Amino acid sequence: MRKNIFTTTILVFLLISFSYVYALNSTNGEFGTDKSKIYLNWTNNYTDSLEINNLNTTKNITVDIHNTSLTHYITNISSPILVKVNNTYQNESIFILNGSSNTTFFEVGNDLSPGRYFGKIVVTDSSDQNENLTVDVTLDVPLNLSTGKDSFEGNVTNTTSNFFYFNVTSIEDIIGLSVNVSTNSKLLKIDLFDSSGNLKNSTVTNGSTSLDYIFPDFPNSDSLWYLKFSNSTTNCTIPFNATIELFKPSLMVKTDTYPNGTFDKNTKDGRENITFTENLGFNKTISKYFTIENLADYNLSYVVNSSRYLNYSSSYIPFSFNLSDGIIITGDKKTVEINFSISSDEAAQSGIYGGWILINSTNGYPYRMFNLSLYVNLTDQIRVSLLNVASVDGDNWIEDPAHAQNISFYSKVFLINGTEIKDLNTTDFSFSLSNMNKTHTISFSKVSNYTSELYSGGEYKANVTLPSNQLGGYYKPHLSVSYEVGGATLHGSVQNGTLIINDSALWLQSDETDFTIEEEDSDAFKLTVTNYGPKKATGKIEIEESCTGFSIKTSDLKSGCGSVEESSGSSPGFNIDVSEGETCWYEWSFDAGMVSSDKDCNPVLKVSDPHFNHIDIDVTIENVESNQQQGGTSNTTTTTTTTTTIGNVAGEIKITGYPAIVEVVQDDSEKFSLSVKNVGSTSQEDISFSILGISSEWYSFTPSKVDLNPNEEKSFDVTISPPKDAPIGPINVTLKVWNDYVNATKVSSFKILPCESEKIKINRTLDDYRWNYTELRNKMLIWSKKFDTSDLNMTLRSVKEKLDEAENLINEGDYISAKEKLDEVKFLLSKASEDADEIRSIEAHTTSLAVKIVWILVGLVAISIIGIVIYLSLPPREMYKYKRTIPKKIKYKSPSSFNNIVRKLKIFIRSILLKIKLFFMRKKYAL
Repeated sequence: MRKNIFTTTILVFLLISFSYVYALNSTNGEFGTDKSKIYLNWTNNYTDSLEINNLNTTKNITVDIHNTSLTHYITNISSPILVKVNNTYQNESIFILNGSSNTTFFEVGNDLSPGRYFGKIVVTDSSDQNENLTVDVTLDVPLNLSTGKDSFEGNVTNTTSNFFYFNVTSIEDIIGLSVNVSTNSKLLKIDLFDSSGNLKNSTVTNGSTSLDYIFPDFPNSDSLWYLKFSNSTTNCTIPFNATIELFKPSLMVKTDTYPNGTFDKNTKDGRENITFTENLGFNKTISKYFTIENLADYNLSYVVNSSRYLNYSSSYIPFSFNLSDGIIITGDKKTVEINFSISSDEAAQSGIYGGWILINSTNGYPYRMFNLSLYVNLTDQIRVSLLNVASVDGDNWIEDPAHAQNISFYSKVFLINGTEIKDLNTTDFSFSLSNMNKTHTISFSKVSNYTSELYSGGEYKANVTLPSNQLGGYYKPHLSVSYEVGGATLHGSVQNGTLIINDSALWLQSDETDFTIEEEDSDAFKLTVTNYGPKKATGKIEIEESCTGFSIKTSDLKSGCGSVEESSGSSPGFNIDVSEGETCWYEWSFDAGMVSSDKDCNPVLKVSDPHFNHIDIDVTIENVESNQQQGGTSNTTTTTTTTTTIGNVAGEIKITGYPAIVEVVQDDSEKFSLSVKNVGSTSQEDISFSILGISSEWYSFTPSKVDLNPNEEKSFDVTISPPKDAPIGPINVTLKVWNDYVNATKVSSFKILPCESEKIKINRTLDDYRWNYTELRNKMLIWSKKFDTSDLNMTLRSVKEKLDEAENLINEGDYISAKEKLDEVKFLLSKASEDADEIRSIEAHTTSLAVKIVWILVGLVAISIIGIVIYLSLPPREMYKYKRTIPKKIKYKSPSSFNNIVRKLKIFIRSILLKIKLFFMRKKYAL
C-alpha cells in the first residue's frame, strides 16, 4: 500500500514538472518564452508581450491563440486578438523570427463583455509542427461604471467561479454600492473584495438578493474592487443576472470648522465629526454650526436625538441645539447652531469629551441615520511662541563669555484657541539653553524685568543673566510658561532660534581607559577630541602621574592638530590646535617598569580649554613571577600581542584617524576619511578597507587598496550612502583595514537620519495612532457606563502620554526618538485593542443573556395565559363554609356565568399580587 502511494506521488510530481517545462519550452527545447502565463487587464486595449527566445536559426513561427479552456462569453469576442511583431500589427499568423529572441505583442479590443476569460497562446515552428509551446492567458474585463451603473450576467458551476472587477471611484461623492442579483433556485454565493483582496461583504441567495456596502472611508483613485460568484453545494450550472450601482446620499450633513465659517466638510457615509480644543479653567459658551441638506428629489422627514452631554470620566459638558423633528423639502437646507456650555466646575479634568447628535431620516436613501459625533478636547496646554533671543548688543552672539551678561527673551503666549494671554508675571516663566551638539543645559534661576512692564510693545520681554565662563557652542533657547486660571494650571513650552557662545567646547573620547600592563611592557592611550564651539581651541592637554614604576610620554598626534608640549616632569602633553567642528587625536605611551607586586595607578587627564566631560584613566601594572620548571630550567612568561611576524620581521598597522560618529540622511551621502599607519618594521601591500555591520552596497571608498612602508600613513576616502528604506537611528559598525598578514579595527557609529518622506511617514503614523486612540477612547466612554474599563483606561492613558511625547520630539526635530515612541504606542494600542475585544465579548454575552431572559419571560407569560384560560373554563366547585370550629359542607349555588368569570379573575389577580409582595419582602430581608 505504501509503495503504491509513493509511486503515485512520484508520477504526479513528474507530471506537474513536465507540464511546467512544457509551458516554457518547445518539445526539443529549440525555442522558449520568458513567461508561462500572460495577464491582460486594466489597460484600454488589454495588451501584454511575449518574448520568444533561444532561437538558434531563423524560423517561421506560427503564433495563434486557442480558446481551449474557456468560461463565459469568450465565444462573443467581436474583436480579434491581434498580434504585433516589430511594432507592426499583422493579421497573418506566420512570422519570420530572427536572432536569439523576438518580442511579440498581443492586443485585445476593448468591447468585450465584462468578466474573466481564459485561453492559451500556442507558438509553433511552421516547418516542424512537433516543435511548439503553450502559454496560458487570463483576461479580466472590468465592469463599466462611468455612469454609476452596469449590468452583467454569468454561469457558475461547482468547479468554476466568476470574477467581475470594477473601479469604485469612477463617480465623485459615492458613499457605497449595491449589487442586485437574480438567479434560479440554486444556492449562489456572492463575495465582495477590495483592491487588496480583503473580504468586505458576503451573501448567499437562491433567488433574488441585494448585497450592499457603505464605504467607511472614501476609496482612492486606484481602488479596483471585485465580485466573486461561486457555488460549492451543487453540481449543476447556476446562471445569474446582476446589476451594480454606485450611489450618493439623499441627505447631506455639513459642519464648519470655526463659528460662522464656511461649510467645508461633507459627510457621505452617514457620519461626521465636530472637534475643537479649549483650555481648562474657563466658564464659557461656545457655538458651532452644521447644516442638513436634502439632495433627493422628494421631501425627507426626520427625527432628532442626542446624548445631551459630552462626557469624560466624571466630568461633563452640556450642549443644546436648535433642531427639532420635522421635514426638509427637496433642495432645501437647514443651519443648526450647537451651544456648548463649559463650566470650570463641571468640566474640571483635561481630556476628550464626547457626545453625539443623531438625525434619523425615515425615508432617506441609501440609509436613514446620520450620526454627528461631538468632541471637545479640554487641555491644560497653552501655546508659547518664542520670537527672539538676543544678547545686550541685540544679536544672538555672546562675544565675550568670560563675563556674566544679560540676555532678553521675546515671546507671546496664547490659549489653545488663539486668545493671547497678556497678564503673566516673571514667576510664570522659566528659561534654559541646551547645547545643540551635546547634552549640556544652562538653566536660569532668576528672571529680572528691567522694563516698566513685563508685557510691553505687544510681546513679553524677559531678561535673564547668563553666568560667566560657559561652554562655547550653539545653543537652542527653551521657554516654559505656567498660567493659573479658574483653579487650573495651564502650561506650555517651546524651543526656537540659536544663541551662540563664542568659546571652544571640547568633547573627549577614548576607546580604552582601563589598562592592564605587564612589567617592562607598554601600551598606548589615544584621546579623540572634537571642538563643538565656534572658537578655536588652543590650550593644553596633558596627563599627570606620580605613580612609582610607571611613566608616561607623548607618542603621536594627528597632523595639524597641535604640537608636543615642551615640558619636563611628570605631565607630558600637547599644545592643541583644534578648529570649530574639527576632530583631532593625541596619543601617549604608558611604560611600566619593574614592580614587586601588582600596582594600580590613576593618571589624571588635564584640559585647559572648556570641555563637556571628564575621562578617568585606570592603569594596573602586573608583576611577572618566574617559576622553576622540572629539569632545572626556567620559563619566563611573555606578553601576547597582535603583532604578526613575516620572515622574522614584525608587521603591524593601526587606524590613526577615524570619526567616532557619522550622521547621514536616508537616500543621501556623507563622506569621511580614515587614516591607517604602518607601525611595524616591514612593508605592507594591498591593504584594503571594509565596514562590518552594514551592507557593502551602502558604502564605497577610494583608493581600492594602499601600500604602506614602515612608519608611513595613508588615508581612505569613504562615502556612506544608506538607501531610502534604511532604518533610522544609530548603527554600531566596525571599521576594518587589513591584508593577508595584518589587520586593525575601530568601532564607530553611523547615525541614520530620516529623509523628508520618512518624516512625513512618521507624522502620518502619529496622526493614525491618534485617530485609533480617539476611536478606542470614545468606545471606552460608552462602555464605562456598563462595564469595568479600568484596564483599558489605564492603557489608553499610557498611549496618550506616549503620543504627546512623540509629538514633542517631532516638534524638536528628533524623529529617531519619536519613531521609538511610536513603536511603543503601537504595542500599547495592540494591548488596548485586546482589552476592547474582551469588553466586546462581555457585551455580546450580556446581550445574548438578556435576549434569553426576555424569551424566558415571554414563555412564562404564555404559560400564565394558558393557565388563566384553562382556569376560567372550569365549572364552579363546591366550597366549605366554616362555622365555629366544625366545618359544614354546603352546596354553593352557581351565579351567572359572567359573574363566575369575574369572581375567578379577582381571586387570580389577588393571588398574583400577594406572591409578588412576598417575593420583594424576602429580597428586602435577605439584604
